[in-house]
Amino acid sequence: MFTLITLVTKADANTKKSAQNISPVIILNFCELENALLDKEETITINDMALNFQEEIRSFIRSLPNVELKHDPMSEEAYFYGLRNFAHFHGPRHIDIRLSKPQQEEALRTHISLHHKYAPQAGWVSCVIETLEQAENTKVLIRQAYDTSVSLKTRHKSAK
Repeated sequence: MFTLITLVTKADANTKKSAQNISPVIILNFCELENALLDKEETITINDMALNFQEEIRSFIRSLPNVELKHDPMSEEAYFYGLRNFAHFHGPRHIDIRLSKPQQEEALRTHISLHHKYAPQAGWVSCVIETLEQAENTKVLIRQAYDTSVSLKTRHKSAK
């Protein structure tokens, strides 16, 4: 038994392709159709998990004393202690965190963070949040970044 399915992607809809120009996908049997649907469900589950992890991390950051959520040129969701941006999101699965240089080196050495594309010289690292372990490691790095921000502000005040 063959099942003919025509898939219309978002790009197809945006370019207003007619149904005649869209290539059909042939699913050979019911098992393959079921597997294709399972893949879609798994994708939805992964996205839902990423959103849950992001919300968990947001709650963690907001629980830290004197943290402010502000708009920043790098992200509409940036977290500050004083004037220092110490973490900001880029979508539900990606967060950048500003560490001290020794903390940055350790996070990179132990592979719990990735090199930041644009400002590694300032201590920034990037984290992808797709698993519970990544979420927990990210919270550890955020706490380090927050503690560094507090320490820098305290030292700056005492130097005046």
